[in-house]
Amino acid sequence: MYTVAMAKIVLDLDRRDVSAPDFAEGFLAQMRLVEQVMVEMGIAANQVRWVIEDLRAGSAYAAATAHIQGEHVAMADIEAAIRIAGQGTKALASSNKRPAHFSDAALKTSRTLTRILSEYDSGKAVARFGQIVVKPSEKVAENVATIIRGDLRSIASIDGTLVGVNDYGRIEISVVDRLRGRRIRCEIPNDLVDKALSAFKKRVVVRGLMWSRQDGTAIRIDVRSLDVMPPDDQLPTHSQVRGILSGYRIANGE
Repeated sequence: MYTVAMAKIVLDLDRRDVSAPDFAEGFLAQMRLVEQVMVEMGIAANQVRWVIEDLRAGSAYAAATAHIQGEHVAMADIEAAIRIAGQGTKALASSNKRPAHFSDAALKTSRTLTRILSEYDSGKAVARFGQIVVKPSEKVAENVATIIRGDLRSIASIDGTLVGVNDYGRIEISVVDRLRGRRIRCEIPNDLVDKALSAFKKRVVVRGLMWSRQDGTAIRIDVRSLDVMPPDDQLPTHSQVRGILSGYRIANGE
């Protein structure tokens, strides 16, 4: 059984002089953050509808609950995503380690949310994710910048399963690396979008400019070519390719 409170988000700035654009931006950031975490968890975020449960005049307070709109998402998954979004944002106040299921987009969204909380903080401003309470912290922006900074560039390729997510009207392409099991965002040129979408959930090899952090963790790849690989059971076996290069010499003449 689940409780309504666990599937609810609340933005409470506890101020009378909050601008409407700031309040709307903060509340939307909360919803967007949960949806971005859901995407990273493999949950159908587009099958969740947020419904206003409570609005309070004079204090800039709003609450919304998640309602299921499809057959491919469970309330327990939504509750887990809400909890993880709250816990991750709280963790960013004291750590520059990437929280679980936080993409770069989620990190930036959490930074936006805590910025608005900080601007209107009177000692009471909070954002609630179910039972998780997030308070203002200026350290979040600094830690987010440290995490998403990608200074290393290299020409590389990724072999993995291509996944696509329709995120707010934009197709977001990622490849789950077969070697490390990590999801890597792909910037796809327009002339490869149709090919990428037709390869959804298929094994592909993408090549291009890889952006990585100082520790070598890949952030994204600017794709220049994309090849769809046949299933493993259709690839030649070791015995079938043995001797295929007999009679050839490598470049140094050996």
